[in-house]
Amino acid sequence: MKFLIDQSKLDQALKCVQFGLLTRPSLPVLNNVHVKAEDGFVAFTLTDLEISITCKAKVEIEEAGETTIAARKLISIVRRLPSAPIQISSDTDDFVNIRSGEINFSIQGISANEFPQPFEFESDVQFSTDKMNLHELVIKTYFATSSDSTRAAICGPLLKYENDSLSCVATDGKRLAIMTSDFSSDFEGQCIIPPKTNNALLKLMAGDGDVSIGIDEKHMSFEFINEYGQSTVINSQLIMAKYPNYSAIIPDEAEHTAILKREELLTALKRIALILSESEHGIKLEFNDNSLVIQAQTQDDESKEDLEINFSGQASIAFNPVYLIDPLKTLTCEEVTLKFSHSNSAASLSDNKGFLYVLMPMRM
Repeated sequence: MKFLIDQSKLDQALKCVQFGLLTRPSLPVLNNVHVKAEDGFVAFTLTDLEISITCKAKVEIEEAGETTIAARKLISIVRRLPSAPIQISSDTDDFVNIRSGEINFSIQGISANEFPQPFEFESDVQFSTDKMNLHELVIKTYFATSSDSTRAAICGPLLKYENDSLSCVATDGKRLAIMTSDFSSDFEGQCIIPPKTNNALLKLMAGDGDVSIGIDEKHMSFEFINEYGQSTVINSQLIMAKYPNYSAIIPDEAEHTAILKREELLTALKRIALILSESEHGIKLEFNDNSLVIQAQTQDDESKEDLEINFSGQASIAFNPVYLIDPLKTLTCEEVTLKFSHSNSAASLSDNKGFLYVLMPMRM
């Protein structure tokens, strides 16, 4: 194998596939990126056996072939090379040479025959959506997924596709985030995206263009042109578990409705929470006619702030400040709507762009 590639193109391709790296792989070859040069393109693939990411870059090929190279080592080398063409070649013993001008690296690779073949599948469902739309669905819900590996069903978001909407749902058992966008298709269903795949989508769905999504009973794929103009494919296993019946906890109605300026509320909550260091401490919201008093108190300290808001009546409720700050810093709207009935019943936070967030208050 022998080909010539610009340093920037190689760096960009490796940035895309690096999300397939494992921290402690069970097989040495999983530390390596698979490199295959043919038909004017070189394909870079990384996999952890649950997710594989492939990125193709157009190159000048002198000799077609394939090998695997230590991924972290290659990434580090490429990032420190000058912005100039790089020649990469390998021999029959998978000894890889990386040359840029007078700079030369020689690295022992592993045979491509030992690299797991990316799993391929026939999609039962195939549809396309705008990359930025998918990114918005993921970024506005990811914070509510669970980190408890013993509860696999909620470690990743639920992607739900119906005749008129595409939704992303996330919960950790204490709160629920749903982002919905318009979607038109002839089918409906749902699947749970693994957390590593979800993280890759967060990072790689930048730029204009569409993403083609394929789904079968156990797998899903995302095919798109990345922000650097390179063809990229993410293949992933799905989380095979039953997602909780989240619709059961969405409040049907509310006694109180407050219209709040998102950025103003977010800034105030961050200030008020500065005195809080223990998770059992909450922030109390006291509503009066067109007024909101936000306060926090510990054994030694107290903080308070008054805001002018759109509200009628009197009510109070308390929350874990993190559970309020997380969605507010993710949203981009000017105003949010907070609805609740009692200080011990589920409340909801929403914008006017398809976002809904449900959380339980704290007792204070």
